[in-house]
Amino acid sequence: IAVIGAGAASVELAFALRQRFPLCAVTLVCGGVAPPANLPMDVQQRVLRRLKICGINVLAQHCTAIGAGHLILDPVTTLICDVPVLTLGVQAPSWLKNSDLTLDEQGFVAVNQFQQSISHPQVFACGNVAGHSEPLNPESAGDAERAAANLATNLFATLSRLHLLAFTLPVKRLTFVSCGTRYAVAYRGNWSAEGRWVGYWKDWIERRSMTRLKTIP
Repeated sequence: IAVIGAGAASVELAFALRQRFPLCAVTLVCGGVAPPANLPMDVQQRVLRRLKICGINVLAQHCTAIGAGHLILDPVTTLICDVPVLTLGVQAPSWLKNSDLTLDEQGFVAVNQFQQSISHPQVFACGNVAGHSEPLNPESAGDAERAAANLATNLFATLSRLHLLAFTLPVKRLTFVSCGTRYAVAYRGNWSAEGRWVGYWKDWIERRSMTRLKTIP
């Protein structure tokens, strides 16, 4: 199995596949970027060590083509692969192009500080459909919870003709990278930690977040 990508989602998927299929060879093709991409160096080092411990191969080459039973890597190398898994970054839904909503350069709904469309005030957008000055972290349950809670507050405020609440994210947010088998890496600012206890901590936070989302009035 070859996972093609270098982001946190690619890494977490590689660990999940290793856990689910322990007898399969799992390779992470990260295209010259240290995984997980765009994360602090100490977090990358922790994750790389864990990838090695779990027997997940990491190739720094770019995948240029997918063939029947193999991948073509750059420079010209053939990697035998029965199951290629592409982990693409977040992309704006294609239907937004045909809407009258003003979009940002990446094709997401352009919103103001209230998660409100800048062209249609009656339309709100959050999560991976909306453009933000600081994008939501898809690996952070806290980001999703904050966005959803703020959206619910502003929808109620709009219907009640009250003042809207600006949506902001903490400068330093606690973020996790799952490494399979209840093991995880956590970081916030310059601090990081890893272990099974971190994995249980991550699970507890995410279950609590899902419970809160279900009870948002």
